[in-house]
Amino acid sequence: MKTYKGVIQGYNGLAMVDAKHQVIVHAEAFGNGQEQHLLEPIIEGASKTYKVLSSDKDIFKKVKLTADAGFHTKKNMEMVFSQGIDAYIADRHFRKRDPRFKNQDRFKQRARKERKSRLFTPRDFIFDMEQQSCICSAEKHLYVKNKNFVTRNGYKAIAFMGKKTECRVCKLRELCLRYPDRTEARQVHFFLWQGE
Repeated sequence: MKTYKGVIQGYNGLAMVDAKHQVIVHAEAFGNGQEQHLLEPIIEGASKTYKVLSSDKDIFKKVKLTADAGFHTKKNMEMVFSQGIDAYIADRHFRKRDPRFKNQDRFKQRARKERKSRLFTPRDFIFDMEQQSCICSAEKHLYVKNKNFVTRNGYKAIAFMGKKTECRVCKLRELCLRYPDRTEARQVHFFLWQGE
């Protein structure tokens, strides 16, 4: 199944629930990561279930359907409208149009700054130019990964990296790594000069 992380072995499990009676009326597994196009097959499956259980020909003429923003597409909106389904599906772009959320970006920027500022920066590491050594906040020695690191702009640096065996069990992972769940070891660069 294709996902934003690449192709993985897995499935997307969807269930439709009768909120009044607290029972699952239809469930199905699909080999697709995206769920936008799965609303119609789930509705069809639930309709078949109700036809077996009840004399009602079309249960969706009587009930309200709610779904999250993952199902909000133009095609799905046209489908529920054409079938006469009383549907309430969250709109992904609602906040962009609502004037009450006009200033929401300032909160995102503040959150980004707070998230960045909570992580250790190169200032939190002890760098010794003469010895070409580096010690992290957990008092562990990092090894030299690259003595001749050069950026596209010509800035030269020494790149250090923590030992995976030490970083994996470090109690400061959450403060050191942006993605502690998937990054094995911390890297840090100390810039020395700009080349010609």
